[in-house]
Amino acid sequence: MNRRIISRYLLRSAFPLLCWATLFCWSTNTEAGVEARCVVLGANCLSSEPLNTNVYAASGDSYNPGDTTVSDKQASWSGTGLAIETISGSQQIPFGAGVGDTAYNALPALAKSNLTYVMRTPAGSRGSFNLGHNLSFTGNGASYTKRMAWRAYVYHTSDFDWTENACHNGKIYQGGTLIIDNGGIPNFRDMTGWTISSPYVDCCNFGPRGSAGNTPNYAWWKGYWVRLEVVMVNRTGGTGANSWQFYMYGQRLGTAEPELEIMNSRVPDVGYDCTDPTTRWCSTYNVTPAGGRIDAWGFNRHRGTGVGGEVCNGYHAMTHWMQAGWDTDAGQRIGAATEIEGGGADKTPPAIPAGLTLLP
Repeated sequence: MNRRIISRYLLRSAFPLLCWATLFCWSTNTEAGVEARCVVLGANCLSSEPLNTNVYAASGDSYNPGDTTVSDKQASWSGTGLAIETISGSQQIPFGAGVGDTAYNALPALAKSNLTYVMRTPAGSRGSFNLGHNLSFTGNGASYTKRMAWRAYVYHTSDFDWTENACHNGKIYQGGTLIIDNGGIPNFRDMTGWTISSPYVDCCNFGPRGSAGNTPNYAWWKGYWVRLEVVMVNRTGGTGANSWQFYMYGQRLGTAEPELEIMNSRVPDVGYDCTDPTTRWCSTYNVTPAGGRIDAWGFNRHRGTGVGGEVCNGYHAMTHWMQAGWDTDAGQRIGAATEIEGGGADKTPPAIPAGLTLLP
């Protein structure tokens, strides 16, 4: 065998081995800090917090989940790397829960094979709790203003109190001044400062609801992991086709139910749409967010008002927060996490090649 043939043989046989080694290292590294879906989306993935850790490093009243570092696309809500924020006196201190915990045990079998922990709060706890990402900390608030999505998995125990009993403030999300409240029917709240073609800017007691009139009641959320995804179109707002738009989707894991479109700001809610501009959302509104753009978005899970005798039973848990953005509005979604539901990005490295044939 001459030298030229030997060189060609070594090059061609080594190439698959190099590819295998590279994929293997890539897979191992991505599992350490960000989820597989984030890796697949590349630059479009803006933040990722798998929350697969029992370490939450405190900085004042904020917390940095221990499974991400500055080299990952870690979420930053109240400061760089501080994905979770509470307020002094809050009882909702995050911690990692594993095998034996009700929330962890409710995960799909695949998820339990991939995760050691989920993030949860103490049972019966009250006070503030926020988890999310503020683009101002990563300097890319002006990017992907056309379409942006946020997705996480949330769990509520079967005895969880929203606004039932003596508990108050059944919040879900917050972005800027806007709060998504769950008072039996998810609705917009506190839109003070927004530019809305309506005489009432603190909208709304009702709506918007989903295109099929979906209104998940309190019971729908309890005892199940729910994949919850929010999509915003036109984060900078405007009129007509450029008006700010909002969509919320929910999928209960372990059921045969289809995904629900829980909220859709552009679809008329029959019987409710525009019937009372002081309390009900109107699908024809032209909307611009306060400040001209929403850069911060995340979960606001504040519970209770601190009134004496107030009871807030149960607790909530979360896993696999992720955020992504796009320059076009073509229906893009983040969708399921591979580690939780399977499918999606394949992180399994290929087998080491065998039976290599000498090429002439």
